[in-house]
Amino acid sequence: MAYSIVFEEEPGKAVGENVFLSNLPMSPKVLALFYPGAADTEEVEKELRALGQKTGGNLFVNIAETLADPDYQLAAGSFRIKSLPVIVVTAVSPLAATPEGHTAFVRLDAKELFQQPQQLVRTVEQLFNLFLRGEIAQAVRKGWLQQIRAKIDAAADAIWAIIQPVIAWAAKKDIALEFLSAKIEVKESGGT
Repeated sequence: MAYSIVFEEEPGKAVGENVFLSNLPMSPKVLALFYPGAADTEEVEKELRALGQKTGGNLFVNIAETLADPDYQLAAGSFRIKSLPVIVVTAVSPLAATPEGHTAFVRLDAKELFQQPQQLVRTVEQLFNLFLRGEIAQAVRKGWLQQIRAKIDAAADAIWAIIQPVIAWAAKKDIALEFLSAKIEVKESGGT
């Protein structure tokens, strides 16, 4: 079997084990993807399962066998996974998509985090809440807009640098435009 989804006591509360990236369920709004690697992460797994059970259908926690997932290389590239263990928290498009179509995610891979499993899972829970309330999406959009504004400002500065000497030159000239005869006349200004 390629994957299994374990539904705990109430429908809609799911914790997956070895669900491949291409088979993730579409109904949860937020995903916590845990790739343990060879590390002893039993306590982290236990805490993540408990969180998955508490959060209902809004959070899907997947505890993956890293090397068994044929899509692990895609996950490693997409989420920039460099070391294991790692937890990646992301969400569906309306809660995580950038205006350019990329997906925002948070990667938790510091070894110090995994030494304190309860604090690590509290961090995952806080991220879950930030995604669910739309605060991460709002921050992503705000950052994206600031980048666009900075690019527009830089472009405007470059254009101004090119046209400013032309405007300065034209300011020293008497310019007459006649639209009916389509005549344009430029002559030296009487001033400086």
